[in-house]
Amino acid sequence: MSTTATALFIIAALAQNQATEITQIDPNSTKLTVDQAVQIAQMNAFGLRVAEQDVAEAKALERISRAQLGPGAQLTAGSTWSRVELSGQQGGTSSTTSSTVQLAVSQIIDISGVYTNRIRSAEFNRKSREAGVAATWNTIQNTVRTAYFQALQAEQLVTVQSTALNAAKGRLEKANIRVREGAIPRFDALRIETEVARLEQEVIRAQGTSRLAKQNLNLAMSRPIESEIELTQVMDPSTLDAEAAALVTTALATRAELKQAELGIKALEQARIADERAGRPSLSLQGFYSQTVNPTGFSPKSNASIGANITIPIVTSGLIQANAATAKAREERAKVLLEQAQLSVALEVRAALTQWETSLAEYKTASKNEELAREALRLANLRYDEQQGILLDVIVAQADLTAAESGVVNARTQLHIAYAALQKAVGRDDITTDPTSAPTSNSTQEPGK
Repeated sequence: MSTTATALFIIAALAQNQATEITQIDPNSTKLTVDQAVQIAQMNAFGLRVAEQDVAEAKALERISRAQLGPGAQLTAGSTWSRVELSGQQGGTSSTTSSTVQLAVSQIIDISGVYTNRIRSAEFNRKSREAGVAATWNTIQNTVRTAYFQALQAEQLVTVQSTALNAAKGRLEKANIRVREGAIPRFDALRIETEVARLEQEVIRAQGTSRLAKQNLNLAMSRPIESEIELTQVMDPSTLDAEAAALVTTALATRAELKQAELGIKALEQARIADERAGRPSLSLQGFYSQTVNPTGFSPKSNASIGANITIPIVTSGLIQANAATAKAREERAKVLLEQAQLSVALEVRAALTQWETSLAEYKTASKNEELAREALRLANLRYDEQQGILLDVIVAQADLTAAESGVVNARTQLHIAYAALQKAVGRDDITTDPTSAPTSNSTQEPGK
């Protein structure tokens, strides 16, 4: 199985409990949903490609560990030509050619278990790297979703500012008519012209921010930043019923980072055991066979031997103990880091849930403020049209409505970002499912409880 296929299999296994619907991507369409953006990132993400190479390296190291246990064989063939010059009455010269084929085989008998422990260490290291792919994917999904929501936010703010600009232009047309009719002073028209110029500048600024946000989304998807994007609206997240403690339990059982750390500890444990057993006897078997193709004189035609060697370290000057102590320290350090990671995950879940609850309250408040500001503008326009109010009240009311609409857009964006952060913190998309159905793990118990 190729490295890319392996990584995609790992990601699919991680997402087996997730509720994101897989949608087909039309290569000729610029319209993009948030789920399609995530799919594009899955195909292109630089972080995933780096993680895939980490897995490939770990697989190679595992093969090296298995190869060191044997068996091994070596075939050697050679040919020798010699020339001899004789002295005395029977002087003369003679030449001979001798060709030899040799076969040597060896096999390590792992009586101490050192090689077996090293193979197990390499195997756990490979599994840890595979879990690292899933952990990287979890982060990339959150990055892409956040970038998508921010791009959608910037696009919606362009609409808000454009709506305010169009309203101001319409108000200016009416003002110019009323100036010509002598109903209002020229100053009112000049004030509206100034407001139109200001809003035109705000639209330009919002459009620039929108372009940058879409380019940032393209970067998050690991594709050319100038690629055209047409964003689609996103439904607001539903209300959460899960409690913080249940979500923490789910996260501790689901987060790939914790699985990666646990597998890393197992790899270090096996490496430590191998270092501790390095002082035990080792046994190896060797076999040798030699065949001379054209022997001369008393040269043997063939030769065969079998031997067994046992090696017992006697004096190592404390090297074995030092290596074992180093491996033990690495293992203990990894355990400490795992405890720290568990606490960090628990805090991340609770912080994300708090942010979600805060964002939801802010969104409801912003919606009420928008409703109030819209009614205030309607009344200000009505009083001004009936010459019962002043233009300043209309301008202020319009500015309040624009700010309120922007507040709704910002609050909605923060609500989506908070929900995505909670998905990342829990480690899966479906965070409304009963956490008791989550897979079990050694780290499902929240630290300190």
